[in-house]
Amino acid sequence: MAEFILAIMMALLAWDKAPVEIVSAPHVQAHLRALAEEIARAEGDEVRLVTLAFRETRFGFREAYVGLSPKSSVGCGVFQQWPQFAQGGPVTCDELASLAVAVKQARAYLRYIERRWGKGDSAICHYFSGNRCVGRAQKTYTREHIRTLTMVRKWWKKGKV
Repeated sequence: MAEFILAIMMALLAWDKAPVEIVSAPHVQAHLRALAEEIARAEGDEVRLVTLAFRETRFGFREAYVGLSPKSSVGCGVFQQWPQFAQGGPVTCDELASLAVAVKQARAYLRYIERRWGKGDSAICHYFSGNRCVGRAQKTYTREHIRTLTMVRKWWKKGKV
């Protein structure tokens, strides 16, 4: 399963015109493979996690290339999470650099979104905007997320990229 998820991730990066010389670097490939393995362990959430990691940080491939964890003023790790809003237990920004912790926290936050705003694809905007998911932010993020999600679902259903 992890190999299939990795193939989807590589296809998304190619579709996004990610630089081949960076994506094909051995340490970047190791990072992407490790992320694919963690996502594969998240049975039932694989499609949404692949889509979310792609939309948030492009799987953190650029940071892996220079030996860093994705971190910004917005969030931490490949899913760009804020430790103060962690739904999977207390966590620090440094701990979110661990792919296992990041996947666990992302799954917990997706469950929170489902409980609070429902299961519809447009509810994913709350991952990005929190309570302020209205207007332009909702339209832009939701449109881009759903476009990617549709592509990943199609590949997932066909069983090949």
